[in-house]
Amino acid sequence: MNVSYFYMTTQGEATARKLCQALPGEIYGKTDYKARVRAVWDEADAIVFIMATGIAVRTIAPLLRSKTSDPAVIVMDQNGRFVISLLSGHLGGANRLAAQLAKICGGMPVITTGTDAAGVPAMDLFAQKNRLRIENIGMLKYISSAMIEGQPLAVGTVRPIEGRFPDNVTVMPVHEAAQFEGPAVIIGKTAPAHIEEETYPRLYLTIRDLVVGVGCKKDMPFENLMEAFRQFTDSAGIPLKRIGAVATFEMKKDEPCIRALAKTLEVPLIIFTKEDIDTIDMDHAGGKKIQVSQFVRQTTGVGSVSEACAYLGAGCGHIMIGKTKYSGITFALAKDERSLKL
Repeated sequence: MNVSYFYMTTQGEATARKLCQALPGEIYGKTDYKARVRAVWDEADAIVFIMATGIAVRTIAPLLRSKTSDPAVIVMDQNGRFVISLLSGHLGGANRLAAQLAKICGGMPVITTGTDAAGVPAMDLFAQKNRLRIENIGMLKYISSAMIEGQPLAVGTVRPIEGRFPDNVTVMPVHEAAQFEGPAVIIGKTAPAHIEEETYPRLYLTIRDLVVGVGCKKDMPFENLMEAFRQFTDSAGIPLKRIGAVATFEMKKDEPCIRALAKTLEVPLIIFTKEDIDTIDMDHAGGKKIQVSQFVRQTTGVGSVSEACAYLGAGCGHIMIGKTKYSGITFALAKDERSLKL
């Protein structure tokens, strides 16, 4: 996780350094404070302000764009007694991070999101957990309100869901949910081409069940990787909206081009270790035999990178496209066929 810490006092600096030992990141003081916050805003996964909440709010106000893109923002006092999840609590992971930082400091996490306070499922977290694309996030507040208030709510889905919703929620086929006289969540492989205002709130989530495995030579230019990626997706007719993750090997986790690919697609980057890949039966995986390269094994310690990582990233799902080579780059594609999890 790419974390930036900002402090204002000597004690705040000591707290930042303590946190940084457990969760590494960059630490910044008062020098060029606002300029540095602006500089890290688009790159950081999370920003931790160790200062008064008012200072942090006034600093970030001009930078806010969307809950789907803003980083997680945490505010805490200089002693770490109260750790506030201020922004992007669910999709950005601020709630989870606040709890983690509070534990390190021996403080109290302050979580104010309604679904967490009510102890009911949050559909944006459900979507994130299951790599579902939120098509009309403006409807999320109506669904959350219905969930919190115990109103009848329908969840229409084309894929089974493991777990139990509250009693006010009924899981049903998509076509039935579309006719439900009340708020509904519609989980499908596609969403309407034009989502218009309807009589009842409708939150559309689309399944992103494809995982792209990728490997490349060190310091591969991003332009080269993207050109190969376009060839890979275009030749196979891969719909970009169905890509839910990019997966690679731990040795490649810091390659800027791979990280940039995941960021461009707005999907998580999943990293697998040698131990993960060693668990795979290469002769019987994903409905096919995974290609093993002795050259790759000599340079990385594993016989497959792109194909093995796609397979693991898809929950050991179906390999749709095996290793495809380009100049210094390989891609593979697997489909995640698991049930959704609440």
